[in-house]
Amino acid sequence: MQINFYMSSTDRAQFHQFIFDRGGYVAPEHWGQEAIPIVRGQCVALDGQRALKIFKEDVFPASRLSEAGWITPYRSRGGYYVHGPGIQYLASVQDGSAIYRGRLYTGLLSTSSFLKPDEPRSGTASGKAKAEQVDGLKAMKAFYKSCCGYIRQTHRKDDAGFYHGPGSDEAEANGATKLQF
Repeated sequence: MQINFYMSSTDRAQFHQFIFDRGGYVAPEHWGQEAIPIVRGQCVALDGQRALKIFKEDVFPASRLSEAGWITPYRSRGGYYVHGPGIQYLASVQDGSAIYRGRLYTGLLSTSSFLKPDEPRSGTASGKAKAEQVDGLKAMKAFYKSCCGYIRQTHRKDDAGFYHGPGSDEAEANGATKLQF
């Protein structure tokens, strides 16, 4: 499941506040250091990172990202990759006169997302652990749906199915170009 959108910095700040007000936090999906920044207030630039993950504290506490196994070296890009049951979030950003499309995506979210990469995927989890994974997955899918609902309610949908925040429309009216890269 995915939703595509364009957001100005104002639209993005309002969306992030929606996330934070509901117990969510944001972390970069890839980072140059093993210490991953956790964002619970207005998102800072995160060194230009657009590839982020949205987590819910009550489903996957931020403290888990400091445990061994949830952060692994990412050799092809350098730095580290963040694992865990998060919503993939490609932030929509404005760079000069271009506004780049953003996206929320849950296609990779599953009960296995609640396991570290080196944990066995089948046959070893207790009934309680499996139930917690299923409950966590349901909670994350519900959170994803609420994030999509926020975008649908506050953004205009075009004929191609993309959502446009009011600030992105204003920027476009003032000469900005919306790009899908």
